[in-house]
Amino acid sequence: MTEMDAIRDRLWTDPAPGASNDPATRAEILEQYKLCLELADRISQRRDSANTFFLTFHTTVIAALAGFSPEIEPAIARAFFGVTVGVCAAWWLLLRSYRTLNRAKFQVIGLLEERLPARPIYQAE
Repeated sequence: MTEMDAIRDRLWTDPAPGASNDPATRAEILEQYKLCLELADRISQRRDSANTFFLTFHTTVIAALAGFSPEIEPAIARAFFGVTVGVCAAWWLLLRSYRTLNRAKFQVIGLLEERLPARPIYQAE
């Protein structure tokens, strides 16, 4: 059983794709599809905001170190370097988390598209 099959089994309450031919059922699936797309977009926006925050932080630290480099104590420079490395690790972990979350959301979106008349995102793009 593939990963998509396992997700498909957990996603649908009715196993047959043809069961979604009822207009009311299709409308419900379409609404859930729209919600999933919106949530995936929000995750992307949060990732962009996190990137902006961390990039601004690192630019500020580098500018501060460059501006004070002749006068800065080596112990303070090492402390700045240690904090910066720690923040880089947090940045990487956060981005990895966003990537995993978005991958899962798009897998669900792809499975929802199986029950819609068109598959614009998961199959066509």
